[in-house]
Amino acid sequence: MKTIKLLALTAMLCMAAACNDDDLDITRDNGVGPENAGVYNLTKVMVFDPVDFNLDEVANNDLMLESPCYGGSRIVLNEDGTYEYSNNNVFFESETGCSFETIEGTWEIEGSDILMTATSVDVPLTTEHDFNGTEIIIVRNNGTYPTRDAEDNPVYATGTVTYTYTKS
Repeated sequence: MKTIKLLALTAMLCMAAACNDDDLDITRDNGVGPENAGVYNLTKVMVFDPVDFNLDEVANNDLMLESPCYGGSRIVLNEDGTYEYSNNNVFFESETGCSFETIEGTWEIEGSDILMTATSVDVPLTTEHDFNGTEIIIVRNNGTYPTRDAEDNPVYATGTVTYTYTKS
């Protein structure tokens, strides 16, 4: 009987030793984990003054309705606390086109905010954004966005630009 109890105890200890944090479906104190991890796609790019950038004679506050350049923008939050931010924008100098950049870094949740530290840049930068579990909202005060001048030439305007990323 002692042998059976000893074997059972040994088996339980072996199973416990084989488990690690990666096997558990938990979210750490800093919000990093499967509950908040996932793909957040850009669903809105809002500005205060309506813009008719695509010259269809319909001005919109949502720039995603004015340019296909924003399509494909997303933030991927990984369970290990890393992220990849694919940022697509309108770009113009001599002609209008789209620009693309990818930024990598780390993330954590603090209250109702997400702290994102870009580590793939020359100087790591931490930014704080609104987070509610299904949306990441990035507000850029004094941000630039595309519009048109009186002659319909593409120009940049400056103002508050709000980017909403929704978990898919």
